[in-house]
Amino acid sequence: MIKFLNVTAFILIALSALCLTGSGAKFGAFFFASLLAFNLILTFCIIISNQDYKCSKFFKIISNILKIVFILWLISFIIVETLIVTGKKSDDVSVDLIIVLGAGINYDTPSSALKSRLDLAYDYLLENPETKVMTTGGMGDGESFTEGYVSKKYLLEKGISTDRILTEETSRNTFQNIQNAKEILGDFSGTSAVISNDFHLFRARKLMELNDLDPNGIGTTFSHQYLDIIYNIREYFSVMKHFLFER
Repeated sequence: MIKFLNVTAFILIALSALCLTGSGAKFGAFFFASLLAFNLILTFCIIISNQDYKCSKFFKIISNILKIVFILWLISFIIVETLIVTGKKSDDVSVDLIIVLGAGINYDTPSSALKSRLDLAYDYLLENPETKVMTTGGMGDGESFTEGYVSKKYLLEKGISTDRILTEETSRNTFQNIQNAKEILGDFSGTSAVISNDFHLFRARKLMELNDLDPNGIGTTFSHQYLDIIYNIREYFSVMKHFLFER
């Protein structure tokens, strides 16, 4: 067991270091570092429990609890990641409204993640000339404009007419993106779909349904595979939060 934990520790150190060298992968470094810390605590408890100390029995109990906790977490991780991966498939639908979820911006231009969502929305709007779009997102920390405004500006510059664009500019997260969009729409009774990165679609569909909107999803992908893996892992925690708090 100790040998397995030692090998695992070296793998986790390598993965954490690798994530630190990749742009946009810092969450991965934090995630693998957290697993490493758990690994080291478990290793320490097992070593002490195998010694002839007065406290050995206590550490034996702790190590068994930690093993059970890890197994339960791993089961939940596998189940949720399966839901995320199977939810990546886009719906082939023609709707009255598409809602583009907000993402980061670079001053007054979309980040690469947001740009990929907006480009997908633009292509959809060209193919469906009767469809309208709602851009979403407020002003994040260190930002000079709202994500909703920057997204609208981007679509206008690409030739989408202003009468086809609705804007939501006060939300701070995905839950608020969709909730605030619903409030703006009021008694909207048409069909709808959400546009985001594909790893996001499972939770986005659930939030659309929660707000009485059609749970259709259209997704875009990351150009770098390692980022897709990191964001799939991060999405696990967002999905768990949704299951616990419906957010």
